[in-house]
Amino acid sequence: PNNLSVTAGSGNDSLVDTPTSYGTDTGVGGEVRGNYCTFNPISEEESASDRVTVSNGNLDWVGKTSGTGYSYGTIGFTSGKFYYEYLLTSQKGGLTLGFSQQNASSNFGVAYASNAAGTNGEFYLLPSYTLIQSVGGLEGSILGFAIDATNKSFKFYKDGVLQFTYSFSASWNGTSFLFPLAAVAAGGSYPDSTLSANFGQRAFAYTAPSGFKALCDTNL
Repeated sequence: PNNLSVTAGSGNDSLVDTPTSYGTDTGVGGEVRGNYCTFNPISEEESASDRVTVSNGNLDWVGKTSGTGYSYGTIGFTSGKFYYEYLLTSQKGGLTLGFSQQNASSNFGVAYASNAAGTNGEFYLLPSYTLIQSVGGLEGSILGFAIDATNKSFKFYKDGVLQFTYSFSASWNGTSFLFPLAAVAAGGSYPDSTLSANFGQRAFAYTAPSGFKALCDTNL
């Protein structure tokens, strides 16, 4: 083997993915067998293929500041409780992270957006951009997204510490599928934003909150 690692963390190349579903999800990640969510490489904004790139099993994501582009996860849901993590290795201008409908023209979502310098940021309810919570810069942190679609609520964690809980019951119709989201906005001369996603195909950095599962077809 060459350039393969089984060390815990985002560099672990030994991941779970199989068409046979089995196992019990206790929230630690990397334990349930099935097909797991990744970033969808064809979900980018039209004509923006040079603005977002995914690699390493479609879990490593780069958003370039030369334009606007986005990536959705490959698995959506309308009910259940799901948890996933982003290791935000580089946070620069116009970065948006969270979850959303897969419909950019009428986008419901709860998303974090950095400012141009990438040092401060706030979570907003889309598309109204209603401020939910200021959380500051997140570069170098593990960002935990716990989405309870059944009860229409959202928990956000930074390095395993709960930052806030938000109810979106008045904003989402409950029938449009929700997908993980990573996006970059146009403009600026800042370096690219980079992250590594974990939807549960490897061990989580922090155990999911009680009752929340990895984003895997076994758990749908």
